[in-house]
Amino acid sequence: LLILLLLPVLTLCQWVQRPSGTTDIIHDISFLDVNNGMICGDAGRVWKTVDGGFAWQQVNLNLAYWLGGIHYTDGNNATAVGYQQRIIRTTNGGSTWFDQGVTAANYYYSVTFKDANTGLICGYVGTLLRTTNSGGTWIQVPGIQQATLNEVKFIGTNKALVTGFYGLMLMTTNSGANWISVSSNTTADLY
Repeated sequence: LLILLLLPVLTLCQWVQRPSGTTDIIHDISFLDVNNGMICGDAGRVWKTVDGGFAWQQVNLNLAYWLGGIHYTDGNNATAVGYQQRIIRTTNGGSTWFDQGVTAANYYYSVTFKDANTGLICGYVGTLLRTTNSGGTWIQVPGIQQATLNEVKFIGTNKALVTGFYGLMLMTTNSGANWISVSSNTTADLY
């Protein structure tokens, strides 16, 4: 009797593989809601879904570089970052993408936005960039430890975390203007 009662629950708790439409390595994913999302990866491709991941459509041209991070801010705006110092952005849901320029000579691994204006990018050897104008300009945050930073995420209105090599973890409570070290209790690389 117990098995019959738990069977529907166990069946619904499984992961189901969905084809992305690409054989590229996918580096990041960002969803607005249960239906609308984007993925990015090798060859600088961005793919979009409007049905919760059942079908994916490529929404940009093949590029000569990989993209390591993407953030889908709202139905129109998304930003993707990668090699070599690439920042690309769409303001029309992925129909067209424009280059926000090559900034510092580093790899970018992750991007996050708290709203349409304020965003963060992290990357190779202490790269931590901040924008307050939708990516019009990106400024290196001063005083950041010279270790590779792999992931950055806003986790509240003004709070964000960055993780990196050697157990490095940084936190901000003012949208990235200032950062403090947080103990991760490990020296392992954090992604």
